[in-house]
Amino acid sequence: MRFKQFVIMMMIICGCVSAGCKNKEVQESDKTASDSSRLARQEVEYPEKEDTYEDWEQVGEFKINSRSVEQDVHNTDTSYLYIMGFSWPVLYDTDSVKSIEYTAYNARAQFEKRDMQLKEFLDKKVIKTQSKKISGAEQKELDLILYMEFPTSTYSWYMNKQSSDTVLRERNDMLNAILIEAKVIYNDGKEETCYYRIQTGTADSYMLFKRNM
Repeated sequence: MRFKQFVIMMMIICGCVSAGCKNKEVQESDKTASDSSRLARQEVEYPEKEDTYEDWEQVGEFKINSRSVEQDVHNTDTSYLYIMGFSWPVLYDTDSVKSIEYTAYNARAQFEKRDMQLKEFLDKKVIKTQSKKISGAEQKELDLILYMEFPTSTYSWYMNKQSSDTVLRERNDMLNAILIEAKVIYNDGKEETCYYRIQTGTADSYMLFKRNM
């Protein structure tokens, strides 16, 4: 009789331990899924290049004339996309340059012609950033595009989105991280490669620095 009671007790204990482990697995799995899916609406693949360059020369201060588009937030959403583009300055003489190939490194960003509609990027699950080659005359038509994604918030007055200050900080962090390469071909056949760095200043301006190779 005592042996039977002992067996029953052991079965109960094992059942409780097993149930406890199972609950723990579910909780850990939920946590992992939540963390991994929080910013998983859009995967952006971009090239990386180590910035070991020195002797940067200041080019000037430029205004951020931006345009943007963002997703609406629904009850089940954990994040939303916010895509911003702003005009890239004309850095080379249009009459002497045959072509410029721009590449953005180290950030979720790339160059596009201004006639590209930003809303077209909202439905893309994967974006592989690419270089953009333009003529000297097309410099006025070039935008730098930033692909941002934010977790939803509990702020109903922001429509469950992040505040403008949060968006501004993320934008500045991305701009400060970008290393920009410009491969220039002139009409006389001369070629050069230059690199640019951005240093954000006020909410609507930035300083641009250049280094020739």
